[in-house]
Amino acid sequence: MEKFCKNCGCKLEENAKFCASCGSQVNTSSTSKVENSANPISTQDIPTHQYTNSIPESNGDIEIREGRNARGMAIAAFVISIIGLINPSLLYGVIAISFGVTAKNKMKYAKNEDVKAKGFSTAAIIIGAISMLLAVLKIIPNL
Repeated sequence: MEKFCKNCGCKLEENAKFCASCGSQVNTSSTSKVENSANPISTQDIPTHQYTNSIPESNGDIEIREGRNARGMAIAAFVISIIGLINPSLLYGVIAISFGVTAKNKMKYAKNEDVKAKGFSTAAIIIGAISMLLAVLKIIPNL
């Protein structure tokens, strides 16, 4: 009777305690005994995945999507910061700054550098800070 490893499907020596191919321990539950068969290994006995220590390469679609999201968020941050300049408010400033910083962080993962989005997000952060400063200056005289 021939024995085959349940983990990798390789043929085992008769008294083997470990598989020579994958190193898994051999016992009655991890081996398959086959008698006189033309194809001793069925496709169910072969694992469909392999474990590796490497990180798979990222998909370009994810990077492109991140870049598009960053551009939209940068434009939204810029628009909110302009609204904050017209009507100074701490809320508009905080939202503009947080959107601008988030857009800048998302651009780190984008494949192609989007100069316009980078400019919009930087402008939104600066204008948002100015909007917050104007809001504080508007509140101080009322105290």
